[in-house]
Amino acid sequence: MSLVALGHLAHDLDRQPDAPQQLATDPVGFLAGYDLTETERSAVLDLDAQRLVDLGLNPMLMWNILGAAGVGPRDLYSHTRRLT
Repeated sequence: MSLVALGHLAHDLDRQPDAPQQLATDPVGFLAGYDLTETERSAVLDLDAQRLVDLGLNPMLMWNILGAAGVGPRDLYSHTRRLT
């Protein structure tokens, strides 16, 4: 499992100003820069909060990923939108 890579992704989305836009415009290409497992990559593309937490990602870091993708606080655990 590459939980460290998920952490790096969450950190980059929070700290690099252009990262959220890159995720929004080319999610598959953007994620290719991270050593994620297929399960992790799928969880990010599905914007699946529960699966990300189940994979071991800290909920605060999970918020960085989903928030960067435009998921608001009210929809954080009930969203149905995918990136791709």
